[in-house]
Amino acid sequence: MLVLSHTHVSKKMAHRRSRLEISLDVLRALKKGIAKPTRVMYDASLSWILLQDILASLTTQGFVEAYDFTHLRDKRSSVGYRLTQKGEKVISYFRVTMRARHALYAEQGIFRSHSQIAT
Repeated sequence: MLVLSHTHVSKKMAHRRSRLEISLDVLRALKKGIAKPTRVMYDASLSWILLQDILASLTTQGFVEAYDFTHLRDKRSSVGYRLTQKGEKVISYFRVTMRARHALYAEQGIFRSHSQIAT
């Protein structure tokens, strides 16, 4: 049986992320302290339009809050984003859930791709 790591799989063969996985990637970027939308977009590997849609959804649900960036020296960005306490809880919940899932798969000898078990 040939097993390839995620670095050897072409983009066409790569796992397509669900909306949940994309949202978690955005939340993780914000948890790292990345506040500027363009930087979040790059960190989460998203298009601008999809990022705007995800940020709007996360803001509406209370996981993320937007704040005014105009007082900072960088005048290119006027809005920054930060994780709320509710967003922190979501990340924590999914980290625990994915670790438990990974442990269960390992115990049963089931192997999943890296993206499906990432914490």
